[in-house]
Amino acid sequence: MKENVKQALLSLKETSDIFNELTDQEIDMISPFFEQKSYSAESFLFREGEPSTFIGFIASGTFEIIKQTDIQANPIILGRLSTGSFIGETTLLEGPQKRAVSVSAVEDAEVLIVKKSDLDHITQEYSVIGVKLLKELARILTIRLLKAVEKISRAY
Repeated sequence: MKENVKQALLSLKETSDIFNELTDQEIDMISPFFEQKSYSAESFLFREGEPSTFIGFIASGTFEIIKQTDIQANPIILGRLSTGSFIGETTLLEGPQKRAVSVSAVEDAEVLIVKKSDLDHITQEYSVIGVKLLKELARILTIRLLKAVEKISRAY
């Protein structure tokens, strides 16, 4: 099973930006900290309000990001993320966090999960790898933020 995780990480390295700064040897070193999980269409990776305990890296499939509104019957779909993206960045914050959104599979999907405790272990024990990974996550989050600001500004 762990060999499947390593292969999925190497595949993400080739097809997305998330792991492209890591060498194959570095991926081999951190792959034991990841778990591969399958999600069927319409199942939830997590729900709004749940504790934020992991980040998911989408190996295949598509997910919708859903935010409940004051009117429970009308949630807002904030966007979609697919293969090569990651979900659950509130896990990067210190202290206990709650999920701000729900994430649901649009189609059958595979996700590589890394728990907060394992991510902390990677950054402590393999600091060079941890810095590379966190820098890439920060870069992608900054791009997402800039796109959101642009989208909001066009609405006004």
